[in-house]
Amino acid sequence: MNALRAGRTDEPSAITLWVALAALIIKLGLYLYASRVARLVKSKSVGAEARDHLTDALASAFVIAGIAGGRMGHPDLDTLGSFIVAGFILYTAYEVFQDAAVELMDTSLSAPLREAVLRCIAGARGHRADIWDSGANPRRLNRR
Repeated sequence: MNALRAGRTDEPSAITLWVALAALIIKLGLYLYASRVARLVKSKSVGAEARDHLTDALASAFVIAGIAGGRMGHPDLDTLGSFIVAGFILYTAYEVFQDAAVELMDTSLSAPLREAVLRCIAGARGHRADIWDSGANPRRLNRR
């Protein structure tokens, strides 16, 4: 912190560039693997994990650009890269939270889909409309 206050910025070392490059390659591999598994098993949670790996890979690319810029005498690029990576982290956290919240809270079907399901059920043989109007609706078809 004292170096920053004094206006001195040290350029990032070469090892940080190689570590960021390795992280990029590993995260891209993990993304490809996890997205294939998510499609095969049709899992939203594995899909969310794949998106997380992709975001990490993209963040690594910005880290590489920031470090390279810092090593070439443009320390502001390193700072800019840091802010971009922080934005990616916040955005990904919001997306994962939003998907998980919808899944965990057992949200209701959208109005058009709910009406389509009710029309399909009403057209089925042996359907009793009084069950649906009595308030004994299944959770995902609840009219409330």
